[in-house]
Amino acid sequence: MHENPEKVTGDTPKDEEALSDKRLQVGTLIDGRYEVLAHIGSGGMGEVYKVLDRETQKLFALKMISPQLAEKKILAKRLEHEAHAARTLVHGNIVSVYDVGAATDGAPYLIMDYVEGEGLDLLLKAEACLSQKRALPIFMQIAEALVHAQQKSIVHRDLKPSNILMTKTPEGNDMVKIVDFGIAKISDQDGADKTKLTQTGELLGTPLYMSPEQCTGDEIDARSDIYSFGCIMHEVLSGKSPFAAENSVKVILKHLNDDAPPLPNNVGITADMKEVIARCLEKHRDNRYKTPVDLHIDLERISDGRPIRPHERKIKTKSKDTGKSRVPALVGLMAGLLVVAVGGTYAFFSLQPKPKASTAGSFQRAEKYLDKTLTQWSNEIEKNPDDPSLYLHRGELHAMRDERTNAIDDFTEALKLKPNFLQAYASRCFEYMILAQYDKALVDANRLIALAPDSAEGYAKRGMVYESSEMFGEAVADYQRAIALDPNNGYYYYGASMNLLRLAKYDQVEKYLKRAIELGDENGTYSANLGTCYTFQQKYDDAYKYLSFDPANPKVRGVEWGQASYYYVCVGKMDQAMDAMAQLKARETFPARSHRVAGEIFRCAGQLEKALQELSSSTSLEEYPPGYREKAVVAFTMGQTRSALTDLKKSISLNGKSSTTLTWLARVENKLGSKKEAEQHLAQAFSQKMVAPISYVNRAAVRLENGDAKAALADADTAVKQDRWLKEGYEVRSEIRKKLGDAAGAEKDAEEAKKLISHMDL
Repeated sequence: MHENPEKVTGDTPKDEEALSDKRLQVGTLIDGRYEVLAHIGSGGMGEVYKVLDRETQKLFALKMISPQLAEKKILAKRLEHEAHAARTLVHGNIVSVYDVGAATDGAPYLIMDYVEGEGLDLLLKAEACLSQKRALPIFMQIAEALVHAQQKSIVHRDLKPSNILMTKTPEGNDMVKIVDFGIAKISDQDGADKTKLTQTGELLGTPLYMSPEQCTGDEIDARSDIYSFGCIMHEVLSGKSPFAAENSVKVILKHLNDDAPPLPNNVGITADMKEVIARCLEKHRDNRYKTPVDLHIDLERISDGRPIRPHERKIKTKSKDTGKSRVPALVGLMAGLLVVAVGGTYAFFSLQPKPKASTAGSFQRAEKYLDKTLTQWSNEIEKNPDDPSLYLHRGELHAMRDERTNAIDDFTEALKLKPNFLQAYASRCFEYMILAQYDKALVDANRLIALAPDSAEGYAKRGMVYESSEMFGEAVADYQRAIALDPNNGYYYYGASMNLLRLAKYDQVEKYLKRAIELGDENGTYSANLGTCYTFQQKYDDAYKYLSFDPANPKVRGVEWGQASYYYVCVGKMDQAMDAMAQLKARETFPARSHRVAGEIFRCAGQLEKALQELSSSTSLEEYPPGYREKAVVAFTMGQTRSALTDLKKSISLNGKSSTTLTWLARVENKLGSKKEAEQHLAQAFSQKMVAPISYVNRAAVRLENGDAKAALADADTAVKQDRWLKEGYEVRSEIRKKLGDAAGAEKDAEEAKKLISHMDL
C-alpha cells in the first residue's frame, strides 16, 4: 500500500558526503540502501523524500532532520522517540514508521510509509470547506486512528490538517493517513505522563489546534487530541479555523477564553454534527468525550442516521469564566517562557533549567527483534554472516513491515546455517500461512513436529495451518495433542474451541473456553467466543455475561466487539448492535477485517445490500479466502449467482481445501448447470475428517435440485442433528419436505427457521 510523508527534517549527504544546506539530489544514497527519487515535502524539522529501498525494492518516505536541528539534543531525542512510538502503531489510518538511522555525519532519519496524496490543509485550500456528507467518513477514519493510538497509550499532541494526509481507496473514496507522531508522548491509561520528552514547562503543538490544557502546560491525555480534532472538524465544515487571531498568544487566549463561533446553518450541517463538535471543544476536558471511542460511536450514529447519545456536562462552568480564571496563570507562564517557532509548530521552553524526567523503560518491545532497526540488523549480519539468529531477527522485522517474501528469505537463510532451528521453522510456517501458501506451511509444521515430537508448539502450528485451511477436524486433533503436551496454554484450548464451534460441538466449546478463560483472558478474546457459542444456542443471558464489554477498556479488540454486535442483532437491539459495530470499526487495526466482520453482521441482520457493500470493501483491501466466500453467499442470496461463482472460485484459488467453500461452490455450480463439477467438489469436501453442518445443507440443496429428495432429506437431518440452531438447516429441510408431500413437516420447519438467526461466520 502506498503511503506518504510528513513534515520533517533537513538535508543530508550525497553518498555519505557532509551535510549541506541544499536539499538532497535525486540519486543520493542513504546508508547504502535508500536511494532518493524525489523531494516531496518540507516541514519545521527538515525535509521529506521519496526513496527506494534497494534491498526490498519498495518505496518509502524518508524524513531527514536538518543539520541545524540535529544539533539540538532535545529535538534529536524527540525524533528518536517518534520512531519508537510510531512503530507501535499499526493501523490502516496511520502512517507506519519502519526504520530509524543516522547518516555518516550523525544526522538522524526515519523511514516511513510512502503515500500518494496531499495534506487535508491543501484540500481545504483548494475547496475552502467540505460538505458533511464528504467530511463524515474522513472524520470517522481520524477517530479510528485516535482510538488505536489511545490503545497504545500514545497522544499525538500536534493533530492538525497538514498532518492528515488524504489518499484514495481502490474505489476512489477518501482515505486518511495520519502522520507526525514526532511530539507524541506516552501516557498511562489514567492520563499521567510516563515520559516527558521536554524540559518541564515545555509545550508542544500548533496554536490553532492546541487544547486549553496544552496552552497552560498541564498534563494531557487523549482528550487533548479530541479537542484538536474538534478544531479540525469545525474548520473542515466552515472553512475557517475557530480560534484564528493575529498572533499565537491571542490564539492561545482564545482557546482559554472564547467559545468557538457557531457553524453556519445553511450548508447542510446537522444539529447532531454541531453537538459532536461542541463536545470536542469543551474548555474543561472532563466535559469532552471521555475517549476517542465514545466520539467515534457518535460519528457512526450520525452516519447511520441515528441520534447521538445524550451528554451531561460534568463541570458546570462557562468558558468565559474558565478563561478569565486562567489568564493570570497564562500571563505568568508566558513571562517565564521563551517562545520558539519551528516551521509553524511552537515550542515553549522554560528559561529556568529543570531536570528532565527519565525516559528509561517508557517503551516496551514485545519482541527482541524490535530492539534494533532493519539497518542495524543488516549491519550485524555483515559482521557475523554465519549467525542464524541474526537472520531470524531481521526476518521477524521484515514480517512486521509486511515484507513477507523478505522475511521468508531470511528464515530460509537461518535454516541453511542451522537446519534444526525450531524458531525459524515456526516463523516461516506462520508467514506461509499469511500468504495462504498452506502446503508449504504444512511442511514446516511437520518438520517442527519431527524435530521436537514432545513439544506442543509443532502441533499447535499444524493446527493453525489446518484451521487456516478450514480443515476443522484435523485442526481439532492437533490442538488436542498440543493441550496434552502443555495443558496450561490458554491459546491451545482457544484454537481447539474455534474449530469445534464451526462444527457445532457446543458442549466441548464451552468446556475448552472456560478453561482458557481460567488461564487468562486479558483481551476478552476467549470470553467473546464463549459468548458467541451461547448466542448460537440462543442462551442469551449467558451470552450477555461474556459479551457485555466495558467501552472504557482499551484492551478489548475490534473483533470481540464485532461478536458483541452480532449478539445484539440476535436479541433485536439494533441500536446497541450499531454502537458495538462502531467499536469494531474504531478498534480494528486491519480495515479489511473490520469490513468483513461488519458484512457478516449485516448479513445475519438481513441487511444484504449493506452486507455486500462491506464485504466488497473487505475483498478490495485484502485477498482473504473467507471474505470472498462470505461475499459470494450474500450475492447468491440476492440472486446474483454468477457473481457468487466468481467470488467462490477466487476463494478456492486461495484455499482449495475449505470444505465449506467447496460445498458452496458446488451449490452455485449446480444452480448454473455445471453438475459434474458440483459433484466433484462435493466429493472433495466430504473426503475430509469432519465438515461443518452448513456443508450438509449445501449438499442437501444440490441433491434436492437434482431430484434426489430422500438423500437430500438425510443430509438436512444430519445438519439439524449436528446443530439444532442452524437456520439454513430448517429452511432447506422445509423445502425438501414440501417436495416429498409432507406439508405439515414443511410448515413446522419453516416456522422453526423463522425463530432463528443465521450464525455469524467467524
